[in-house]
Amino acid sequence: MQALTAAQQEQARKNVYAAPFDAMAFSGMQLNGGIEVSQEWAHGTAFTVSGAFVCDGWKYFKSGTMACVASAQVSTALQSLGFNNFLYLTVSTAQPSIGVGDYVGFYQSIEGYRVARLGWGTANARPLTIGFWASHSRAGTYSVSFRNSAQNRSYAATYSHAGGGPQWTTITVPGDTTGTWLTTNGVGLYVVFVVSGHPSGTFTTPTANAWYAGNYLVAPGQVNGVAATSDTFAITGVVVLPGNEAPNAARSPYIMRAYDTELALALRYFETGTEPFSYRSLPSGITAAYDSMRFLVKKRVAPTMTAANWQYFSGGGGTAFTPAFSSGVDYFAWTFTSFVNWGGWTTAGQWTADARI
Repeated sequence: MQALTAAQQEQARKNVYAAPFDAMAFSGMQLNGGIEVSQEWAHGTAFTVSGAFVCDGWKYFKSGTMACVASAQVSTALQSLGFNNFLYLTVSTAQPSIGVGDYVGFYQSIEGYRVARLGWGTANARPLTIGFWASHSRAGTYSVSFRNSAQNRSYAATYSHAGGGPQWTTITVPGDTTGTWLTTNGVGLYVVFVVSGHPSGTFTTPTANAWYAGNYLVAPGQVNGVAATSDTFAITGVVVLPGNEAPNAARSPYIMRAYDTELALALRYFETGTEPFSYRSLPSGITAAYDSMRFLVKKRVAPTMTAANWQYFSGGGGTAFTPAFSSGVDYFAWTFTSFVNWGGWTTAGQWTADARI
């Protein structure tokens, strides 16, 4: 058999090296790292209130006098990187001087079942590696932090951004051998991307890249990414992987899960739809209604149900009503006890099931 040339040997190693990253896509602990899934809002919807979900899995948060606009955006400019969507923040009112308790950023709460494999809080705690694309207008040092559900164990890592176009970054975090880390359906891990925070404030760790007992978000040296109204902050392609390996920039799209798979994962936390029930015929004088349906995906917990624009139609125009909901992890039911003009009737309306963390 003819021996392989040096170039062929190198290519063979690359081919073998690429294969594990394809498999790693399904090991990602993050939800919606490509910012593709947005069930509740259309991409481009603007949010200014702290605590808002801008898309599935991702919240915007802030404290301070700054005013920012957060959104999940679509951009063809990222297609050459293998991504179409990104989290985006702009500044409408700048805060040139950040207070000791002020901060701005995006975060995701990852369910305990998804991070249990790390074994954090035990002697066998394993490392975690995060990878992401960042594009920030302001150059400087930025923070990515990790906290437990009680927010009394924290690790703040740093990365440098040159300002301008997208940069791929990977960071490996050593496993935390102490503290309490939930491994069931509560918050197993908070992952926080910091746009701005005081470099030595209330929420700043004593040093970067170390575990501390306390509620910390920011690493020392954090840049002020809201110092001017020209500041922008964007991230996409987020992967949170068990272990100490992550792809390089060229391979980063390979470990993004497909949209349909990501949507199915997102449905565990949030689902919305239209009341689907068809025409009914009931005896005259019946004034109560009850029905139920199953969710597409079993929820993390029994969700909070909300209704919008419900009406019933019986022998004429629609009459608005508000159903009473009950729910489990795999179904919801609605009841109403004030129907009039029975005979034949139909109902219509939208519902939302919220089990997010």
